[in-house]
Amino acid sequence: MALAVVSLYGATFLGTWYPARSALGAKAEAIYERHRLALPAWRLRCQERGLPPEACVTYLHEDGPGYSVLSLPVLPGIAVLSTFWSIGPLFGHGSTDLVLWYGFGTIHLAQLGESVS
Repeated sequence: MALAVVSLYGATFLGTWYPARSALGAKAEAIYERHRLALPAWRLRCQERGLPPEACVTYLHEDGPGYSVLSLPVLPGIAVLSTFWSIGPLFGHGSTDLVLWYGFGTIHLAQLGESVS
């Protein structure tokens, strides 16, 4: 009995963590690449408007975006999922959500918190 419960918690962890990590990584990479490609045009527009050079600087992480996913099963099939991504020192997003894992996917039940930088 105890092994079955532990297995359900383990499956809940993997079933919520892995898909969230894959999706978040793809999202962070896409946002990073979009901003990296737009950076030269941003600097040009900024300089055309006569702003000082220090106002035209946008920093991105040199080694690509950073992201993190933490899954904490609270019941078999239900987990608190904390996610965060960042493409630069002043640009990132994080949230804490309650999710239901049903074996083939997850359903978002509620957002428990959010942070934006």
